[in-house]
Amino acid sequence: MEHRPQILSTAPLPAALAEKIHSAGLDLHVYEAIAIEFPEDAALRQQVSETTHASGNMIFTSSNAVTAVARMSGSGHPKDWNIFCLEGKTSETVRTYWPHLTISATAPDSRALAQLIISAAPQSCTFFCGGSRMDTLPALLASAGISVKEIIVYHTLKRPSKLDFQPDAALFFSPSAIESMQQDNDLSAIPELICIGQSTAAAFGAALQQQVHIAASASKESVVETLIQLYKKHP
Repeated sequence: MEHRPQILSTAPLPAALAEKIHSAGLDLHVYEAIAIEFPEDAALRQQVSETTHASGNMIFTSSNAVTAVARMSGSGHPKDWNIFCLEGKTSETVRTYWPHLTISATAPDSRALAQLIISAAPQSCTFFCGGSRMDTLPALLASAGISVKEIIVYHTLKRPSKLDFQPDAALFFSPSAIESMQQDNDLSAIPELICIGQSTAAAFGAALQQQVHIAASASKESVVETLIQLYKKHP
């Protein structure tokens, strides 16, 4: 029997993308490496509500942060925000909740987004983020003299599990998913590691970079397309 490459996804995929993988001759296994928790905190809800009614420069590097802010702001809609955010799912979610707002700049990863914000030279920004956010963006902004107010609006919970099969390739959508999977598995044994962006790829460290492939854009669609093109070149 012909071997069908075994693909690990560390997050659920839309049915259309799962079918696309199957149609390409690949077998998909989904292990949810992380879960997202939205805190129910009255003080946090009040802080987000007050920010919603203020003007300013707002930063989002995760669609989860956008969803959390939209949920906590309730019926209130921000009217005077300049938004800096990542491309792909994050910017799409911003446009879904707040189509009337201006997205001043988008970038494929946090480092590139920080450089665009520095070029825009705001005096201050508000960064809506998760509790496990990376230091890259706030550190770069602080070094450029830009004041950053961080508001943590969600938490990432790791869900480590031991794989019961040997993947030929794996799809990763966040640094936290990599950390979770590394707890019980040797990721160096997976020949192809496909990531949604530079920040996720960097979480593998230097030792695994030869196995890493970065999607052209920050979306699940692009990650799956990278996977399929990889197997077209090297079946």
